[in-house]
Amino acid sequence: MSKSPIYIGAGSSSLANTAALGIIDDSEDIAKERATAAYWAKKTDGTVIDQVSGADSGEGSAKAYAVGGTGVTNTASRGAAKEWATTVDSTVDTSEFSAKEYAHGDANSGVLTTGGSAKEWAMSQGVVSGSGDANLRSAKAWAQDNLANSTQGGSAKDWATYTSGTVDGTEWSAKDYAAGTGADAPTVGSAKEWAKTTGEVVADSEYSAKEWATGTTPTEGTAKQWALGGGADFTLHTVVAGVDSKSARSYAATAEQQYDLTVSKYNDFEDLYLGDKHSSITALSDYTPTPSGAWQASQTYTDVEATSTSGSGQLTGTDKHTFDITTDGSGNPTFANTASWGKNFNIGDTLLYTDPGSTSNTATITVTNIHPILNNRNGGLNDGAMYWNIDKKTMWAYDTVSTSWSAFKPTASDQTQIDILTNKFDGSTTASSGTNRNIKQVDVVADNVANVNTVAGISANVTTVAGISSDVTAVAGDATDIGAVAARDTEIGLLGTSAMATASTGHLARLGTADTTADMALLGTADCVADMALLGTSDCVADMAILGTTDVVADLDTVATNISDVSNFADLYQIDNFSPSAPSTDGGGNALADGDLAFDSTANRLKVYDGSSWTNIGLTTAETQTEANNASVAMAIALG
Repeated sequence: MSKSPIYIGAGSSSLANTAALGIIDDSEDIAKERATAAYWAKKTDGTVIDQVSGADSGEGSAKAYAVGGTGVTNTASRGAAKEWATTVDSTVDTSEFSAKEYAHGDANSGVLTTGGSAKEWAMSQGVVSGSGDANLRSAKAWAQDNLANSTQGGSAKDWATYTSGTVDGTEWSAKDYAAGTGADAPTVGSAKEWAKTTGEVVADSEYSAKEWATGTTPTEGTAKQWALGGGADFTLHTVVAGVDSKSARSYAATAEQQYDLTVSKYNDFEDLYLGDKHSSITALSDYTPTPSGAWQASQTYTDVEATSTSGSGQLTGTDKHTFDITTDGSGNPTFANTASWGKNFNIGDTLLYTDPGSTSNTATITVTNIHPILNNRNGGLNDGAMYWNIDKKTMWAYDTVSTSWSAFKPTASDQTQIDILTNKFDGSTTASSGTNRNIKQVDVVADNVANVNTVAGISANVTTVAGISSDVTAVAGDATDIGAVAARDTEIGLLGTSAMATASTGHLARLGTADTTADMALLGTADCVADMALLGTSDCVADMAILGTTDVVADLDTVATNISDVSNFADLYQIDNFSPSAPSTDGGGNALADGDLAFDSTANRLKVYDGSSWTNIGLTTAETQTEANNASVAMAIALG
């Protein structure tokens, strides 16, 4: 029987007939094959049998494997797709369960005895059925059940909140580590204890953050103590317990006090000492001098230089003095100081200025002040203010009573002594002429100062000679010696000359005086003879020669020339041990004045008199180092 497809084409009626007859002949087989196909598609009551051959396939249809049927449902190694997906409370192939049963099987199914469903592993209370291990629990149990013991190790909830001891026998829950206190806290301390426990250690001999921050118990001091002050009351300037240091607040307050004191002293010094200044024009007798003729009217000129001056003040160049000048409608000039003060002027100097405009007329001004008129901070001058005049090479001081400056100089009596030393002659205080000035004689003595010192060193011997006048008298009465003298006729003749024998002026008359006799007695002693011998030695002669050298003479001249400065410094500065009390006079024995200096040899400190008491000047090296160290410690603490 042919089962080939038949093509029936247009106009092929014979072929169509033939094909139709063939189909009719095969119609029974076709019906059986159709029935077999239907069985393979949807038979559910047994296996599929080929309707043509009668053979049993032993297999179920597509529908039976899809939704179940005889020979497929609950059959070993079989089961429909639907059953494998959804069957509950029984097996699918006599031994295994469906996906649904494994997903959320319950107590009515055997899936619990074969390892448990996904649902049970997710949320079962207690032990999961069929797990085979009492210590294995569901996800829900591990999340929130009470499993705190050394075997099960605790659930997530236990590790988060359990507070009745350790969770797994060794460690505490997060809650205990966070907020536990006392017996409920871990032995190493909870976060709460480490944060706020006060008055005692938390663990390992350490204190909480709060105690270190604001407490008083730690022996090294807390942050609050280091910030404000030591002790239980955080008192300013109290040392921090356990260390010999103070708080940052204390050092800050001390630094502020020192700063204020330093600023005050510096300001006082700035007001007192103005530094180097030129002899600058700071005032005129008339700022509107009458000109020789009218200047160009209604003009303004800046930085106008003088045409000439009667003195030696600077008129041109870097240090010149200039004026700003304006003229009124009549051509009368008005002068105003500029910032260019000039130098090397003198009070009384006149300056000639020529009209910078269209005329050649002039005006003359007269200097009435060449000294500073303000202190270094542009304030008024204080009594005793000083400055160094660069041009005149002298120090000047200001007197607020007379409102004038005075150069440093010796007193009248000191100047008299200086004049005697430098201008008088031959030891006189009145003679004004001669060949040998007193200062030169001093120079000679200075050249021979070694010999003078030698004589000074034998004053006791000289005194001894003066004390043996009786011995000298005895010598005068010695007849033998007189006879010897008589044998010296020629020499005696020489003694009879007027130079020797004149009653009032002769040498012999002078030798016969009581003083000379006493002196001669002294010269005769062994000590004096020895001393005279020393004066004749080469070393002594050399020392005397040194005193006469030009260098030594020049040095003495220098001292004499600057005797005022020497005297002034002796008054201004002294050295005293301040024991039992501070000096009450200056170095010259005068009353103390503001600015007098003294070196305290007991405290090794330089001090200045401020008008009422002696005050230390600055800090010692040790004090400066201590302040620097303390500031470093305070800064280190503040910055962490």
